[in-house]
Amino acid sequence: MTRNMIEEKEHQTKQTKSNDTASPVVLMVDDSDIAKVLQKIENPQKACERLLSSALDAGGKDNITIVIAHYSFSDMPQEMSP
Repeated sequence: MTRNMIEEKEHQTKQTKSNDTASPVVLMVDDSDIAKVLQKIENPQKACERLLSSALDAGGKDNITIVIAHYSFSDMPQEMSP
């Protein structure tokens, strides 16, 4: 039973090749789940903690990276605006 659960989780984990490295990038949390967290939690630190918890719950063991950034084109200097 445990082996089947592990195999199922591995099957659900998405693996993609990063454009800038040869290392595989394993997405432990689905994009739609990330979007839900970011929509519900406005505080970036709390959102990172929730995403980290989700990644660990999904089987992440180490090297978990979470980056949350906020940007606005209105904050950019006039010469850099699109």
